[in-house]
Amino acid sequence: MENFELPKSFDEFVDARKAGFLKVKEYVENGGHLVGMFCSYTPLELFDAAGVSVVGLCGTSNEPIADAEKVLPKNLCPLIKSSYGFAYTEKCPYTYFCDFIVGETTCDGKKKMFELLNDIKETYVLHLPQSQKRAYAKDIWYEEVKLLKEYLEERYGIEITDEKLREAARKRNELRKTQMELYTLQGAVPPAMKATEVMSTLAQGMFNFGVDAQHASYKAKVDAAKTALANGEKNLVDEDNNTVLCNSEKAVEAAEFLKKLEDEGTIPWDSSSSDNNPFASGLAAMTYANTTDFANWNNGALAGKIAMASPLKKEKQATFCGMGFMFMSSETPHKEEAWRFIEYASSADVAWTRYEMMGVPPVRESLKERYIAENPENNSVIYESVACGVGSPKVAYSNAVFNAVNDAMERIAYGVEDPKTALDKAAQEIQKEIDNQ
Repeated sequence: MENFELPKSFDEFVDARKAGFLKVKEYVENGGHLVGMFCSYTPLELFDAAGVSVVGLCGTSNEPIADAEKVLPKNLCPLIKSSYGFAYTEKCPYTYFCDFIVGETTCDGKKKMFELLNDIKETYVLHLPQSQKRAYAKDIWYEEVKLLKEYLEERYGIEITDEKLREAARKRNELRKTQMELYTLQGAVPPAMKATEVMSTLAQGMFNFGVDAQHASYKAKVDAAKTALANGEKNLVDEDNNTVLCNSEKAVEAAEFLKKLEDEGTIPWDSSSSDNNPFASGLAAMTYANTTDFANWNNGALAGKIAMASPLKKEKQATFCGMGFMFMSSETPHKEEAWRFIEYASSADVAWTRYEMMGVPPVRESLKERYIAENPENNSVIYESVACGVGSPKVAYSNAVFNAVNDAMERIAYGVEDPKTALDKAAQEIQKEIDNQ
């Protein structure tokens, strides 16, 4: 009997895990078939040909290890205990909702784990040849794959034909070519992506249902990286070299546009006092402001009568998303306490409290849907602005960046200096702050 019920502890999960459970639940309720795997040698083409989605279940978190040690010996490797722990505690949506699990005899620890895992979820074990040097090793593996094919055909009442296997192999090879493109792009100077971004792209892609969806997720990332390289795009901050780009050719062009806009009829005001904003006093129909200003204005007589607009763009949409850093000294004897505070301060609960009290957008993917649902028209635009946001160079005193750029824009606005001169000076001031760290 198929299981479409959520685990009893579902309400205790964080939002991201809840979203994962709901995503998988919807997939299986709509007739999708899902198999979990451990994980490097499983012949994925067989499952693709059978119309079954496959996800890797190798645990990468310490979270469930304590619970796993109630059953498993403590001297087993963390990966085994983490993997088993997620199944044992019902905290992994893919283990919980999958039809069955495929394991491989890659080590003695996993062999024992699969025996125990079978008590929680049916586990089919592929027996790997224990040496590549044996003349019969390929024959053993061929027979194992053949048995798995027959098992899938019997379980799902299907026939896996040679034609379906060839098509599945073709699609998997196309996906692998795209993965190779992803790696090749890292040969650019600077690399097209951070190594952590490559890793997260590959990991996230594995949790798409079906080879087509997985391939599409990789290809979108590769295409975007290629476009950025071709256009010579960088963020407003060169993160690799920790230098500011506020005086780049495009930045100067943007400043010239703003100066022209101001000359053609904007209302000047003192930005150091929000009370002087002509929009707040009713003298202007539009203004440039942050989300906190918007939250303050959207009250009383103006409640529900003002709206946020998406950021303007000529080539690439971008916003400046601030520079709030949390530091932990390598000298502190209280690393664990400091790290716990950082985790707490950046948690989903605290992010949502900041939104409710101060109007600060909760920049966490797990809160996206909830945030947009609060005010679909405005919050969807705000989230779009956050999503395309870039940060600041790392400096000891963050206001140094604000002050240098604001002073430059003020000199431009009042005609004291042209945009190029003013922004060159700002870049020099910020670079001094960076060099003085």
